[in-house]
Amino acid sequence: MSKPFRRFLGKSDVSKELEEVYAEGRTQNNLQMVSVPQLFRNRAVRWQLVTILITMACYQLCGLNAIRVSSSLSHIVPDQGEQQPVSHPSTSG
Repeated sequence: MSKPFRRFLGKSDVSKELEEVYAEGRTQNNLQMVSVPQLFRNRAVRWQLVTILITMACYQLCGLNAIRVSSSLSHIVPDQGEQQPVSHPSTSG
C-alpha cells in the first residue's frame, strides 16, 4: 500500500500519511449505524431532518431541481447552432 502513496506524493517516507489512513479506518470501524427512525427520535437532529425533507420536497414540487440541472447542462453541452441568450428564471419574495 505504501508504493502508491510514495508515487502519488513523490516522497519516500509516507509513514505519517499511512498512519493517518489507518487511524481513519479504525475510527470508521468504531462508528455505530443509526436507522432513520432512530434519527427522528433524536431531538438533536430532528428539526434539521424535517427542514431538509421539506426543502427537498418543495424543490421537487416546484421544479427547481429541473431548472438547476438544465441551466447547469447548458454550460456543459455545446450549442449546435446559433447562440441564443440564456434566460435564468428567478423569483422574489
